[in-house]
Amino acid sequence: MQSLRPEERPIFQLQYDDQKKSVLAGVLLSLFLGEFGVAWFYLGNQGKGVLYLLVFLISFPLMLVGIGFLIFALVVLATILDACLMGGTVQKTNREIGRQI
Repeated sequence: MQSLRPEERPIFQLQYDDQKKSVLAGVLLSLFLGEFGVAWFYLGNQGKGVLYLLVFLISFPLMLVGIGFLIFALVVLATILDACLMGGTVQKTNREIGRQI
């Protein structure tokens, strides 16, 4: 933003404010819907969101065999870790958004 001319700064700020992601929303999505990958979809990381969703959906039929509980437990642990690290992840995403504008 420092390299922008003064007349470009308000335009940049409007675009950035429109596209930036909320840390609170990221943390809450990760805590409550993280097993489905919703927080990653929110941040624009569809690949990781799809991975979380598929692993979650695959773990349910596997619970009949017993191994699904282990997979589900790993998904829950990964979700808790994601929620703890979400603040930094959102800030990184917002920096990337700022660079793209």
